[in-house]
Amino acid sequence: MKKIGKISKIIFLILLFSVLMTTFVGCKKVNPPPPIDVEDLDVWMENDFYVGSLTYENGLKKTNELNLAGLFDPSYELIPLEHGGKATLSGTLLTITGEGKFKIKILKNKALEYIANVYIVKDGINVFNFEQFYYATRNSDKVVLQADIKLQDPRTLAGLLIPPSQTKSATLDITNDIYGNGHVIDANGIVSKINKDGGDTALDCSKAKDITIQDFKITGKILEKGTSLDLQTFNNYGCLIVVYGSPSFKPSVTMKNIIAENSHKVIFLNACKVTMEGCIVRNASDSTISIETNANGGSKIVMKNNVIANSLTAGIVLWGYTSVGKKNDYANPAKFVDLTIEGFLDIYNWKDSENAAIMPATERWANLVNGMVAEEINKDEYDHFFYHKNGKKYVHLGMIVLATDKLDENKAVVNNMDKVNFVTREFPLPKTATAFCHTCKVIGYEEKIGIEPDATIGDNPNIYKELRYGRKK
Repeated sequence: MKKIGKISKIIFLILLFSVLMTTFVGCKKVNPPPPIDVEDLDVWMENDFYVGSLTYENGLKKTNELNLAGLFDPSYELIPLEHGGKATLSGTLLTITGEGKFKIKILKNKALEYIANVYIVKDGINVFNFEQFYYATRNSDKVVLQADIKLQDPRTLAGLLIPPSQTKSATLDITNDIYGNGHVIDANGIVSKINKDGGDTALDCSKAKDITIQDFKITGKILEKGTSLDLQTFNNYGCLIVVYGSPSFKPSVTMKNIIAENSHKVIFLNACKVTMEGCIVRNASDSTISIETNANGGSKIVMKNNVIANSLTAGIVLWGYTSVGKKNDYANPAKFVDLTIEGFLDIYNWKDSENAAIMPATERWANLVNGMVAEEINKDEYDHFFYHKNGKKYVHLGMIVLATDKLDENKAVVNNMDKVNFVTREFPLPKTATAFCHTCKVIGYEEKIGIEPDATIGDNPNIYKELRYGRKK
Protein backbone atom coordinates (compact mmCIF):
# COMPACT_ATOMS: atom_id res chain seq x y z
CA MET A 1 0.00 0.00 0.00
CA LYS A 2 1.57 3.27 -1.12
CA LYS A 3 2.72 5.79 1.50
CA ILE A 4 -0.29 5.14 3.73
CA GLY A 5 1.96 4.86 6.76
CA LYS A 6 3.58 8.30 6.29
CA ILE A 7 1.01 10.20 8.33
CA SER A 8 1.69 7.92 11.27
CA LYS A 9 5.37 8.87 11.20
CA ILE A 10 4.45 12.54 11.13
CA ILE A 11 2.08 12.18 14.05
CA PHE A 12 4.88 10.38 15.90
CA LEU A 13 6.99 13.55 15.50
CA ILE A 14 4.14 15.55 16.99
CA LEU A 15 4.09 13.19 19.94
CA LEU A 16 7.87 13.20 20.37
CA PHE A 17 7.95 16.99 20.47
CA SER A 18 5.07 17.05 22.92
CA VAL A 19 6.73 14.47 25.17
CA LEU A 20 9.72 16.76 25.52
CA MET A 21 7.60 19.76 26.47
CA THR A 22 4.51 18.35 28.14
CA THR A 23 3.90 16.24 31.22
CA PHE A 24 1.45 13.47 30.55
CA VAL A 25 0.44 13.05 34.19
CA GLY A 26 -3.34 13.36 34.29
CA CYS A 27 -3.76 12.90 30.53
CA LYS A 28 -7.15 11.36 29.81
CA LYS A 29 -7.34 7.72 28.84
CA VAL A 30 -9.32 7.23 25.66
CA ASN A 31 -12.25 4.86 25.99
CA PRO A 32 -12.53 1.87 23.64
CA PRO A 33 -13.79 2.79 20.17
CA PRO A 34 -17.43 2.31 19.28
CA PRO A 35 -18.73 -1.10 18.21
CA ILE A 36 -18.81 -2.26 14.62
CA ASP A 37 -21.84 -1.42 12.51
CA VAL A 38 -23.08 -4.91 11.67
CA GLU A 39 -26.28 -4.06 9.84
CA ASP A 40 -26.60 -6.44 6.90
CA LEU A 41 -26.54 -4.23 3.82
CA ASP A 42 -26.89 -5.29 0.19
CA VAL A 43 -26.41 -3.55 -3.13
CA TRP A 44 -29.83 -2.80 -4.63
CA MET A 45 -30.08 -3.34 -8.38
CA GLU A 46 -33.87 -2.92 -8.65
CA ASN A 47 -34.62 -4.87 -11.86
CA ASP A 48 -31.39 -4.12 -13.75
CA PHE A 49 -29.06 -6.88 -14.88
CA TYR A 50 -25.80 -6.73 -16.84
CA VAL A 51 -24.42 -9.41 -19.16
CA GLY A 52 -21.07 -9.40 -20.87
CA SER A 53 -21.01 -10.16 -24.57
CA LEU A 54 -18.38 -12.84 -23.89
CA THR A 55 -17.99 -15.78 -21.49
CA TYR A 56 -14.94 -17.96 -20.83
CA GLU A 57 -15.31 -21.50 -22.18
CA ASN A 58 -12.69 -24.22 -21.81
CA GLY A 59 -10.01 -22.08 -20.21
CA LEU A 60 -9.43 -18.75 -21.92
CA LYS A 61 -11.52 -19.45 -25.02
CA LYS A 62 -14.46 -17.05 -25.28
CA THR A 63 -18.01 -17.60 -26.46
CA ASN A 64 -20.98 -15.31 -26.99
CA GLU A 65 -23.28 -17.75 -25.18
CA LEU A 66 -24.27 -17.42 -21.52
CA ASN A 67 -26.32 -19.97 -19.60
CA LEU A 68 -28.67 -18.08 -17.28
CA ALA A 69 -29.38 -21.19 -15.21
CA GLY A 70 -28.39 -20.36 -11.64
CA LEU A 71 -28.47 -16.60 -12.25
CA PHE A 72 -32.22 -16.49 -11.72
CA ASP A 73 -34.51 -18.47 -9.43
CA PRO A 74 -34.84 -21.91 -11.11
CA SER A 75 -38.62 -21.72 -10.72
CA TYR A 76 -38.73 -18.67 -13.00
CA GLU A 77 -39.69 -18.84 -16.64
CA LEU A 78 -37.69 -16.43 -18.80
CA ILE A 79 -39.32 -14.89 -21.87
CA PRO A 80 -37.35 -12.38 -24.00
CA LEU A 81 -39.05 -9.07 -24.82
CA GLU A 82 -37.99 -6.24 -27.10
CA HIS A 83 -34.71 -7.97 -27.91
CA GLY A 84 -34.38 -6.15 -31.21
CA GLY A 85 -31.90 -8.63 -32.60
CA LYS A 86 -29.48 -8.01 -29.72
CA ALA A 87 -29.88 -11.48 -28.20
CA THR A 88 -31.79 -14.74 -28.46
CA LEU A 89 -32.96 -16.86 -25.55
CA SER A 90 -33.59 -20.58 -25.84
CA GLY A 91 -34.61 -21.99 -22.49
CA THR A 92 -31.88 -20.57 -20.25
CA LEU A 93 -29.22 -20.23 -22.98
CA LEU A 94 -28.69 -16.61 -23.94
CA THR A 95 -26.82 -15.90 -27.17
CA ILE A 96 -25.53 -12.34 -27.58
CA THR A 97 -25.85 -11.12 -31.15
CA GLY A 98 -25.62 -7.34 -30.72
CA GLU A 99 -25.24 -4.62 -28.12
CA GLY A 100 -27.51 -2.34 -26.13
CA LYS A 101 -30.47 -3.06 -23.86
CA PHE A 102 -33.31 -5.56 -23.97
CA LYS A 103 -35.92 -6.93 -21.56
CA ILE A 104 -36.73 -10.36 -20.15
CA LYS A 105 -40.16 -11.14 -18.71
CA ILE A 106 -39.83 -13.17 -15.52
CA LEU A 107 -42.74 -15.51 -14.79
CA LYS A 108 -43.38 -17.66 -11.74
CA ASN A 109 -46.20 -20.19 -11.91
CA LYS A 110 -47.26 -18.50 -15.17
CA ALA A 111 -47.77 -15.19 -13.35
CA LEU A 112 -45.61 -12.11 -14.05
CA GLU A 113 -43.03 -11.66 -11.30
CA TYR A 114 -41.16 -8.70 -12.84
CA ILE A 115 -39.50 -7.48 -16.01
CA ALA A 116 -35.70 -7.42 -16.00
CA ASN A 117 -33.82 -4.69 -17.85
CA VAL A 118 -30.82 -6.44 -19.40
CA TYR A 119 -27.82 -4.36 -20.47
CA ILE A 120 -25.23 -5.89 -22.78
CA VAL A 121 -21.66 -4.86 -21.94
CA LYS A 122 -19.77 -4.93 -25.21
CA ASP A 123 -16.56 -6.98 -24.88
CA GLY A 124 -17.35 -7.54 -21.21
CA ILE A 125 -16.38 -10.92 -19.70
CA ASN A 126 -18.95 -12.76 -17.58
CA VAL A 127 -17.10 -13.85 -14.45
CA PHE A 128 -18.15 -16.68 -12.11
CA ASN A 129 -15.05 -17.27 -9.93
CA PHE A 130 -11.74 -15.76 -8.84
CA GLU A 131 -9.65 -17.35 -11.59
CA GLN A 132 -11.86 -15.74 -14.25
CA PHE A 133 -11.79 -12.44 -12.38
CA TYR A 134 -8.00 -12.63 -12.30
CA TYR A 135 -7.74 -13.44 -16.03
CA ALA A 136 -10.10 -10.62 -17.03
CA THR A 137 -8.46 -7.96 -14.88
CA ARG A 138 -4.96 -9.10 -15.86
CA ASN A 139 -5.96 -8.68 -19.53
CA SER A 140 -7.58 -5.28 -18.81
CA ASP A 141 -10.98 -6.62 -19.90
CA LYS A 142 -14.31 -5.34 -18.63
CA VAL A 143 -15.61 -7.56 -15.82
CA VAL A 144 -19.27 -8.52 -15.41
CA LEU A 145 -19.79 -10.45 -12.17
CA GLN A 146 -22.33 -13.28 -12.35
CA ALA A 147 -21.51 -14.71 -8.89
CA ASP A 148 -19.98 -13.75 -5.56
CA ILE A 149 -16.20 -14.21 -5.56
CA LYS A 150 -13.44 -14.60 -3.01
CA LEU A 151 -10.21 -12.80 -3.85
CA GLN A 152 -7.01 -14.78 -3.43
CA ASP A 153 -3.31 -14.17 -3.77
CA PRO A 154 -2.66 -15.28 -7.38
CA ARG A 155 0.98 -15.95 -6.55
CA THR A 156 -0.10 -18.87 -4.36
CA LEU A 157 -2.37 -20.57 -6.92
CA ALA A 158 -1.08 -23.39 -9.07
CA GLY A 159 -2.18 -24.01 -12.66
CA LEU A 160 -3.16 -20.47 -13.63
CA LEU A 161 -3.29 -20.10 -17.42
CA ILE A 162 -1.86 -16.60 -17.13
CA PRO A 163 1.02 -16.57 -14.62
CA PRO A 164 0.90 -13.81 -11.97
CA SER A 165 3.43 -11.04 -11.94
CA GLN A 166 6.05 -11.51 -9.24
CA THR A 167 5.25 -8.47 -7.17
CA LYS A 168 5.63 -7.97 -3.43
CA SER A 169 1.88 -7.85 -2.83
CA ALA A 170 -1.27 -9.73 -3.74
CA THR A 171 -2.99 -6.56 -4.99
CA LEU A 172 -5.04 -6.79 -8.20
CA ASP A 173 -4.69 -3.99 -10.76
CA ILE A 174 -8.03 -2.70 -12.07
CA THR A 175 -7.74 -0.85 -15.38
CA ASN A 176 -11.19 -1.38 -16.89
CA ASP A 177 -14.85 -1.32 -15.84
CA ILE A 178 -16.45 -3.66 -13.29
CA TYR A 179 -20.19 -4.38 -13.38
CA GLY A 180 -21.05 -6.14 -10.13
CA ASN A 181 -24.73 -7.11 -10.54
CA GLY A 182 -25.09 -6.71 -6.76
CA HIS A 183 -22.60 -9.49 -5.98
CA VAL A 184 -20.10 -9.63 -3.12
CA ILE A 185 -16.32 -9.44 -3.51
CA ASP A 186 -14.77 -11.05 -0.44
CA ALA A 187 -11.36 -9.38 -0.16
CA ASN A 188 -10.31 -11.02 3.12
CA GLY A 189 -7.81 -13.27 1.31
CA ILE A 190 -5.81 -10.23 0.22
CA VAL A 191 -6.25 -7.46 2.79
CA SER A 192 -5.39 -9.84 5.64
CA LYS A 193 -1.89 -10.38 4.23
CA ILE A 194 0.44 -8.45 6.50
CA ASN A 195 2.99 -6.01 5.10
CA LYS A 196 4.83 -2.99 6.51
CA ASP A 197 1.66 -0.86 6.25
CA GLY A 198 -0.53 -3.40 8.02
CA GLY A 199 -2.18 -5.27 5.16
CA ASP A 200 -2.35 -5.43 1.38
CA THR A 201 -4.66 -3.48 -0.90
CA ALA A 202 -7.38 -5.49 -2.65
CA LEU A 203 -8.17 -3.45 -5.80
CA ASP A 204 -5.67 -0.91 -7.13
CA CYS A 205 -7.10 1.51 -9.71
CA SER A 206 -3.94 3.64 -9.91
CA LYS A 207 -3.42 2.93 -13.63
CA ALA A 208 -7.06 3.49 -14.58
CA LYS A 209 -8.21 6.03 -17.13
CA ASP A 210 -11.91 6.91 -17.20
CA ILE A 211 -13.23 3.65 -15.81
CA THR A 212 -16.42 2.88 -13.85
CA ILE A 213 -16.70 0.27 -11.11
CA GLN A 214 -20.24 -0.28 -9.91
CA ASP A 215 -22.93 -2.39 -8.30
CA PHE A 216 -20.95 -4.61 -5.93
CA LYS A 217 -20.22 -5.03 -2.24
CA ILE A 218 -16.57 -5.43 -1.25
CA THR A 219 -15.75 -6.63 2.25
CA GLY A 220 -12.44 -6.94 4.07
CA LYS A 221 -12.78 -8.93 7.26
CA ILE A 222 -15.85 -11.16 7.13
CA LEU A 223 -17.90 -11.00 10.31
CA GLU A 224 -20.35 -13.55 11.55
CA LYS A 225 -23.86 -12.34 12.31
CA GLY A 226 -24.20 -11.29 15.91
CA THR A 227 -20.56 -10.18 16.14
CA SER A 228 -20.01 -7.68 18.95
CA LEU A 229 -16.51 -6.25 18.51
CA ASP A 230 -14.97 -2.79 18.24
CA LEU A 231 -13.37 -1.17 15.20
CA GLN A 232 -9.89 -2.31 16.18
CA THR A 233 -10.97 -5.70 14.84
CA PHE A 234 -9.91 -4.34 11.42
CA ASN A 235 -6.35 -3.44 12.42
CA ASN A 236 -3.97 -4.93 9.85
CA TYR A 237 -6.77 -5.48 7.32
CA GLY A 238 -5.24 -3.26 4.65
CA CYS A 239 -7.29 -1.21 2.21
CA LEU A 240 -10.06 -2.23 -0.16
CA ILE A 241 -9.77 0.30 -3.02
CA VAL A 242 -6.80 2.54 -3.85
CA VAL A 243 -6.58 5.24 -6.55
CA TYR A 244 -3.05 6.66 -6.30
CA GLY A 245 -1.77 8.94 -9.04
CA SER A 246 1.13 11.29 -9.62
CA PRO A 247 1.69 14.78 -11.04
CA SER A 248 2.27 13.24 -14.47
CA PHE A 249 -0.71 10.87 -14.46
CA LYS A 250 -3.90 11.30 -12.48
CA PRO A 251 -6.12 8.22 -12.73
CA SER A 252 -9.85 8.82 -13.17
CA VAL A 253 -12.41 6.48 -11.63
CA THR A 254 -16.17 6.57 -11.07
CA MET A 255 -17.52 4.43 -8.23
CA LYS A 256 -21.28 3.86 -8.36
CA ASN A 257 -23.63 1.90 -6.11
CA ILE A 258 -20.82 0.24 -4.13
CA ILE A 259 -20.78 -0.90 -0.51
CA ALA A 260 -17.20 -1.03 0.83
CA GLU A 261 -16.66 -2.14 4.41
CA ASN A 262 -14.53 -3.70 7.13
CA SER A 263 -10.85 -2.84 6.72
CA HIS A 264 -8.17 -0.59 8.20
CA LYS A 265 -8.57 2.06 5.53
CA VAL A 266 -11.47 1.39 3.19
CA ILE A 267 -10.72 3.78 0.29
CA PHE A 268 -7.41 5.63 -0.22
CA LEU A 269 -7.00 8.43 -2.81
CA ASN A 270 -4.12 10.60 -4.01
CA ALA A 271 -3.55 12.75 -7.12
CA CYS A 272 -6.64 11.49 -8.90
CA LYS A 273 -10.06 12.32 -10.28
CA VAL A 274 -12.75 10.32 -8.52
CA THR A 275 -16.53 10.49 -8.53
CA MET A 276 -18.42 8.50 -5.91
CA GLU A 277 -22.17 8.16 -6.36
CA GLY A 278 -24.67 6.14 -4.37
CA CYS A 279 -22.03 4.40 -2.23
CA ILE A 280 -21.86 3.26 1.39
CA VAL A 281 -18.38 3.22 2.96
CA ARG A 282 -18.16 2.01 6.54
CA ASN A 283 -16.26 0.26 9.35
CA ALA A 284 -12.61 1.34 9.41
CA SER A 285 -10.02 1.08 12.15
CA ASP A 286 -8.45 4.22 10.64
CA SER A 287 -10.46 6.41 8.23
CA THR A 288 -13.12 5.15 5.84
CA ILE A 289 -11.89 7.51 3.09
CA SER A 290 -8.37 8.96 3.22
CA ILE A 291 -7.38 11.61 0.66
CA GLU A 292 -3.69 12.39 0.62
CA THR A 293 -1.98 15.41 -0.94
CA ASN A 294 1.76 15.52 -1.48
CA ALA A 295 3.76 17.83 -3.77
CA ASN A 296 1.68 18.59 -6.89
CA GLY A 297 -0.71 15.82 -5.88
CA GLY A 298 -4.06 17.61 -5.82
CA SER A 299 -7.22 15.59 -6.45
CA LYS A 300 -10.64 16.43 -7.84
CA ILE A 301 -13.29 14.53 -5.89
CA VAL A 302 -17.07 14.57 -6.41
CA MET A 303 -19.28 12.90 -3.80
CA LYS A 304 -22.94 12.53 -4.79
CA ASN A 305 -25.57 10.83 -2.62
CA ASN A 306 -23.25 8.81 -0.37
CA VAL A 307 -23.22 7.39 3.15
CA ILE A 308 -20.14 7.09 5.37
CA ALA A 309 -20.26 5.34 8.72
CA ASN A 310 -18.24 4.16 11.66
CA SER A 311 -14.64 5.26 11.29
CA LEU A 312 -12.20 5.18 14.21
CA THR A 313 -10.87 8.61 13.22
CA ALA A 314 -12.78 10.96 10.90
CA GLY A 315 -15.06 9.64 8.19
CA ILE A 316 -12.98 11.46 5.56
CA VAL A 317 -9.39 12.58 6.24
CA LEU A 318 -7.87 15.16 3.89
CA TRP A 319 -4.22 15.46 4.79
CA GLY A 320 -1.34 17.20 3.11
CA TYR A 321 2.40 17.02 3.59
CA THR A 322 5.48 18.09 1.69
CA SER A 323 9.12 17.15 1.63
CA VAL A 324 12.12 19.37 2.30
CA GLY A 325 12.64 21.73 -0.63
CA LYS A 326 9.09 21.21 -1.91
CA LYS A 327 7.35 23.91 0.10
CA ASN A 328 6.81 26.21 -2.89
CA ASP A 329 4.88 23.47 -4.64
CA TYR A 330 1.93 24.44 -2.46
CA ALA A 331 1.64 28.08 -3.49
CA ASN A 332 -1.25 27.27 -5.83
CA PRO A 333 -4.49 26.12 -4.12
CA ALA A 334 -5.25 24.05 -7.24
CA LYS A 335 -2.55 21.65 -6.07
CA PHE A 336 -4.75 20.61 -3.15
CA VAL A 337 -7.86 18.48 -2.83
CA ASP A 338 -11.05 19.96 -4.27
CA LEU A 339 -14.01 17.99 -2.94
CA THR A 340 -17.54 18.81 -4.09
CA ILE A 341 -20.64 17.48 -2.34
CA GLU A 342 -23.67 16.93 -4.55
CA GLY A 343 -27.03 15.71 -3.29
CA PHE A 344 -26.63 14.27 0.20
CA LEU A 345 -23.68 13.07 2.25
CA ASP A 346 -24.74 11.26 5.43
CA ILE A 347 -21.86 10.67 7.85
CA TYR A 348 -22.60 8.45 10.85
CA ASN A 349 -19.45 9.16 12.86
CA TRP A 350 -20.25 10.76 16.21
CA LYS A 351 -17.69 10.32 19.01
CA ASP A 352 -18.37 10.91 22.66
CA SER A 353 -16.04 13.27 24.51
CA GLU A 354 -13.80 10.41 25.64
CA ASN A 355 -13.03 8.67 22.33
CA ALA A 356 -12.50 11.38 19.71
CA ALA A 357 -9.37 10.04 17.99
CA ILE A 358 -7.08 11.42 15.29
CA MET A 359 -4.66 8.49 15.30
CA PRO A 360 -5.50 4.83 14.58
CA ALA A 361 -4.89 2.29 17.31
CA THR A 362 -2.38 0.39 15.15
CA GLU A 363 0.24 3.05 15.83
CA ARG A 364 2.54 2.55 18.79
CA TRP A 365 1.76 5.84 20.53
CA ALA A 366 -1.95 6.02 19.72
CA ASN A 367 -3.15 5.94 23.32
CA LEU A 368 -0.90 8.85 24.29
CA VAL A 369 -1.68 10.98 21.23
CA ASN A 370 -5.42 10.42 21.42
CA GLY A 371 -5.22 10.93 25.18
CA MET A 372 -3.72 14.37 24.55
CA VAL A 373 -6.60 15.15 22.23
CA ALA A 374 -9.17 13.97 24.77
CA GLU A 375 -7.50 16.07 27.48
CA GLU A 376 -7.54 19.21 25.34
CA ILE A 377 -10.98 18.90 23.79
CA ASN A 378 -12.68 18.34 27.14
CA LYS A 379 -11.66 21.76 28.43
CA ASP A 380 -14.59 24.09 29.10
CA GLU A 381 -13.50 26.50 26.36
CA TYR A 382 -14.29 23.86 23.73
CA ASP A 383 -17.75 22.91 24.97
CA HIS A 384 -19.26 24.51 21.84
CA PHE A 385 -17.76 21.61 19.88
CA PHE A 386 -20.17 19.19 21.45
CA TYR A 387 -23.73 18.10 20.90
CA HIS A 388 -25.36 17.17 24.19
CA LYS A 389 -27.77 14.24 24.31
CA ASN A 390 -28.91 11.95 27.12
CA GLY A 391 -26.26 13.25 29.48
CA LYS A 392 -23.39 12.68 27.06
CA LYS A 393 -21.29 15.02 24.94
CA TYR A 394 -20.63 14.14 21.29
CA VAL A 395 -18.41 15.63 18.61
CA HIS A 396 -19.10 14.86 14.94
CA LEU A 397 -15.91 13.79 13.15
CA GLY A 398 -17.26 14.01 9.62
CA MET A 399 -14.01 15.16 8.02
CA ILE A 400 -10.61 16.28 9.28
CA VAL A 401 -8.29 18.53 7.27
CA LEU A 402 -4.62 18.19 8.29
CA ALA A 403 -1.42 19.91 7.22
CA THR A 404 1.80 18.38 8.48
CA ASP A 405 5.56 18.47 8.05
CA LYS A 406 6.72 21.71 6.31
CA LEU A 407 3.33 22.50 4.81
CA ASP A 408 2.09 25.81 6.26
CA GLU A 409 -1.56 25.28 5.42
CA ASN A 410 -3.73 22.66 3.81
CA LYS A 411 -5.78 24.62 1.29
CA ALA A 412 -8.14 21.75 0.58
CA VAL A 413 -11.58 22.96 -0.48
CA VAL A 414 -14.87 21.29 0.45
CA ASN A 415 -17.69 22.74 -1.63
CA ASN A 416 -21.40 22.82 -0.68
CA MET A 417 -20.85 21.94 3.00
CA ASP A 418 -23.76 24.15 4.01
CA LYS A 419 -26.17 22.08 1.91
CA VAL A 420 -25.56 19.07 4.16
CA ASN A 421 -25.40 21.11 7.41
CA PHE A 422 -21.62 20.83 7.83
CA VAL A 423 -19.49 23.56 9.42
CA THR A 424 -15.70 23.93 9.82
CA ARG A 425 -13.99 24.33 13.18
CA GLU A 426 -10.37 24.44 14.32
CA PHE A 427 -9.61 21.24 16.21
CA PRO A 428 -8.02 21.87 19.64
CA LEU A 429 -4.64 20.18 19.44
CA PRO A 430 -2.13 20.95 22.22
CA LYS A 431 -0.21 24.12 21.41
CA THR A 432 3.13 22.30 21.43
CA ALA A 433 1.96 20.17 18.51
CA THR A 434 1.74 23.15 16.16
CA ALA A 435 5.47 22.88 15.54
CA PHE A 436 4.61 19.95 13.28
CA CYS A 437 0.90 20.21 12.60
CA HIS A 438 -0.13 23.53 11.04
CA THR A 439 -3.73 22.79 10.11
CA CYS A 440 -6.22 20.61 11.94
CA LYS A 441 -9.82 21.41 11.08
CA VAL A 442 -12.95 19.41 11.76
CA ILE A 443 -15.86 19.46 9.33
CA GLY A 444 -19.18 18.12 10.51
CA TYR A 445 -22.49 18.80 12.22
CA GLU A 446 -22.73 21.42 14.93
CA GLU A 447 -26.06 23.19 15.44
CA LYS A 448 -28.10 21.74 12.56
CA ILE A 449 -27.91 18.03 13.19
CA GLY A 450 -28.42 15.86 10.11
CA ILE A 451 -27.70 12.51 11.79
CA GLU A 452 -28.30 11.85 15.49
CA PRO A 453 -25.48 10.19 17.52
CA ASP A 454 -27.48 7.00 18.06
CA ALA A 455 -28.81 6.75 14.48
CA THR A 456 -27.96 3.86 12.15
CA ILE A 457 -28.13 3.52 8.37
CA GLY A 458 -31.08 1.15 8.66
CA ASP A 459 -33.16 3.81 10.38
CA ASN A 460 -33.77 5.29 6.93
CA PRO A 461 -36.20 2.94 5.11
CA ASN A 462 -35.66 4.77 1.82
CA ILE A 463 -31.85 4.69 1.81
CA TYR A 464 -31.45 2.27 -1.14
CA LYS A 465 -33.73 4.29 -3.40
CA GLU A 466 -32.06 7.53 -2.31
CA LEU A 467 -28.63 6.15 -3.10
CA ARG A 468 -29.79 5.23 -6.57
CA TYR A 469 -32.10 8.12 -7.44
CA GLY A 470 -31.29 10.90 -4.97
CA ARG A 471 -33.16 12.30 -2.00
CA LYS A 472 -36.35 14.26 -2.39
CA LYS A 473 -36.26 17.63 -0.68
